[in-house]
Amino acid sequence: MQRRMKKQSAAKKKVKNTYNYQLLLIGLLVSALYVRTTHFDFVGLDDNILIKANYKYIKNIGNFFSAFSHDVFYNPTSPSSSSGFYYRPLVTVSLMIDAQFSNQNPGFYHFTNILIHLFCCLLLVRFLLVYGYSSQLAFLGGLILAVHPMLSQAVGWIPGRNDSMLTLCILASLIFYKNYVDTGNTKRLFLHLLFFLSALFTKETAIFLPIVSFFWYFLIHLPQDKIQVKFREKNFVRTLAGYLVIGLIWFFMRKHVVAATQADLSPAHLLQTFISNFPVYFQLLQKMIFPYNLSIMSVAADTNYLIALPLIALVILLLVFSKGKSKAALLWGFAWFNVFLLPSFLVPILTGFEHRAYLPMIGFLLMLFEIDFMKNLDFRKKPALVAVIAAILIFSLVNTSQTGAFANNFRFWEKASENSPHSALAKLNYGAALVQQGRKEDALRTYWEGLKINPNEPMIHNNIAVVYTGVQQFDSAKKEFAEEIRVNPAYADAYYNLGVTYEKLRDTAQMISNWQKALEINPHQQLARRALEKATHPPGIR
Repeated sequence: MQRRMKKQSAAKKKVKNTYNYQLLLIGLLVSALYVRTTHFDFVGLDDNILIKANYKYIKNIGNFFSAFSHDVFYNPTSPSSSSGFYYRPLVTVSLMIDAQFSNQNPGFYHFTNILIHLFCCLLLVRFLLVYGYSSQLAFLGGLILAVHPMLSQAVGWIPGRNDSMLTLCILASLIFYKNYVDTGNTKRLFLHLLFFLSALFTKETAIFLPIVSFFWYFLIHLPQDKIQVKFREKNFVRTLAGYLVIGLIWFFMRKHVVAATQADLSPAHLLQTFISNFPVYFQLLQKMIFPYNLSIMSVAADTNYLIALPLIALVILLLVFSKGKSKAALLWGFAWFNVFLLPSFLVPILTGFEHRAYLPMIGFLLMLFEIDFMKNLDFRKKPALVAVIAAILIFSLVNTSQTGAFANNFRFWEKASENSPHSALAKLNYGAALVQQGRKEDALRTYWEGLKINPNEPMIHNNIAVVYTGVQQFDSAKKEFAEEIRVNPAYADAYYNLGVTYEKLRDTAQMISNWQKALEINPHQQLARRALEKATHPPGIR
């Protein structure tokens, strides 16, 4: 008896040591892949607004509670610039915490992104073990999440943390949910609901967490449940009531923020946006299976069906012919993947952002783990071990290349333009980066490429006109400003810049008129305000 207990103790110790080594290896991999990002700069997409332009706000930790009453892009110096659509106060709070330690140095913000990603990888291992997956599959899941090149955007791009933070909250919430279902401990239910609320305060798609938890509960748990029916019913009612309370709290807190939005949220417009963006579904699936054709700013038109459809078909066939698959687990993974991914297609721009696949990736892994050769994976067998090591090495090499795109503003937009040939927005911003380097001819060529993609892309005509003004081609500049105002009549900067053009032409009346128009559109346009004050109240005149 004593010998048996010693053997059991030794076996438990061995399992624990193996688990600890696995977590350590994942930690080392994440550190090796991403430590260099602590030396990266801001890239000029959202981070320039959330951190640089809004630094005084996030530096004041006294604004902690204020973050819960504003849109994530809220700027007290320019309230009208807030879209009033993205209610993500915990993202703002995370940036506030970073600001206390790093000022405007991007290094600490990047370090926080690495930590969040690391905790997600470690928590995924725990999540898979809690939900009954083998230790080898749990370890593999953590490894894939750690190194997958597609997810590098959530780490290398500071604002990409909203999806890794969301994943962290969702995984923690579901771990406590499983604990509650197994034990009936109301403290576990409280923690489950607390992390659910945290997820909602991080990103709106968290509202679909109850679907994922109930899919597991009814498809997987109940058929295997041996406890009394009354106990099951009580647990379910408590959980449902908790979801309703949390959902109502979030809904009413968000409502007064979203009420100010000018975005078109009509069902017809949302449906049209969803349909036009749906090709990204195949694109993201392809990148999960085979990380080729990665892009930091992909659009629907970039989808390569010749690669995507055969790969997706191959995975479907492997699942169909897998004899050991659990249909319930497969449906759970399918539900997870879709409910957390499809809502992103309602966003009219930047739909192909790869960091949005961070949380859906876990649902894809749950499906993938139902394939026979994945389910029966045994690292003790040399072929399996070699295959996994080779895959992790390849993913890591691709990841290293992809992560480099987030090094700085110029590199970011250069890669966006190169890898997203159908994105006019990428051309717009790459052109602006070229102007900053003094490469005006290259910038003009890039801007015109953007207009070929979308003749009505906002701000491109304005930027072309600014270049023309700089080289004193004033007639061409006025023509481009006129096009910008036609395409984008509410763009105050176009009127300000047109005023600058007339200033160079010494046409005072037109100069003042355009600056006044800029302020009518946006009273917070400080450049126009200062220029107008200088023009109407010259120094020395009282």
